[in-house]
Amino acid sequence: MEERLNAYIAKRSRWSRRAIDALIDSQQVMVNGRIATLGQKVSDADVIMVSGETISTNRELPTYYMLNKPIGWITTTASGSQDNVMAMLPPTPRVYPVGRLDVSSSGLLLLTNDGELAVRLTHPRYQHEKEYEVTVAEPIGDADLEQFRNGMLLAGEFTLPAKVKRLTTTTFRIAIRQGRNRQIRRMCEARAHTVVSLRRTRIVSLQLANLPVGQWRTLTKDEVHHLREAVGLSTITPPPITTSPS
Repeated sequence: MEERLNAYIAKRSRWSRRAIDALIDSQQVMVNGRIATLGQKVSDADVIMVSGETISTNRELPTYYMLNKPIGWITTTASGSQDNVMAMLPPTPRVYPVGRLDVSSSGLLLLTNDGELAVRLTHPRYQHEKEYEVTVAEPIGDADLEQFRNGMLLAGEFTLPAKVKRLTTTTFRIAIRQGRNRQIRRMCEARAHTVVSLRRTRIVSLQLANLPVGQWRTLTKDEVHHLREAVGLSTITPPPITTSPS
C-alpha cells in the first residue's frame, strides 16, 4: 500500500512530518536513487534514504547491474513506458537506475538497490566523475575544448572544470562532476557544435569496457568494493550472483 512520503518516514524514524518536508525541500531525501519531491507516494518496495540513512523496509540483498544502454531507450522505472531500460533486466530483485541517460544517449548505466551508493553518485554535493565520449558534426577547435576544460557560463551558472582529451578532429572524451540536464549537449551547443553521438564510458571507477550494446551484467565483487570505496563508503555484503543472458 502506498502512502505519502513524509508519513511513511515519520512512522519509521525520529523525524516529524514537518521536519521531513524540510529535508525533502532541501533535497536530502532520496527515493530509489532520485531526489524526492513533496507529496510523493511510496511503499515498502521503495528504497528511501534521508541524509544518507536508509529508511526503507526493503531487505533484499544489494544487487548491482551494469547496462550498456542503446540509443532510443528511456531511463525510467515508470511502468507501461515503451522502450524502458528496466525491460532489459530481470524483474527481481528490484533495482533502480542511478541517474539518467537521455533517450538519444548511450553507454554505461548503473542500476542497483543500494540506496547509499545511489545517493553518493547522484546528489550534487558529492561531485563524482562521470566520463563520456562525444562526437560532434563538424571539427571542434582547441579553444572550444579549453573552454569545456576551464568551465563555462551555461544558463547563468558556470560549469565546473572538466577533464577533456581530444580523440579525433570531431571526437573528444570529457569527464564532468555535475549532472545538469543535457549538460554536455548544451555546452557543445553554446560553442555552436551539434552532438551526433554521446556515450557514457565510466562512472567514477566503474568502466563500461567491452560490454556489448544492449547487454547487461552483474558487477563483480571487486567492482562493487572499488566503487563504494571511491565514493567514501565501506564494503558491504557481496552482491548475489545473477547470470546475464548469453
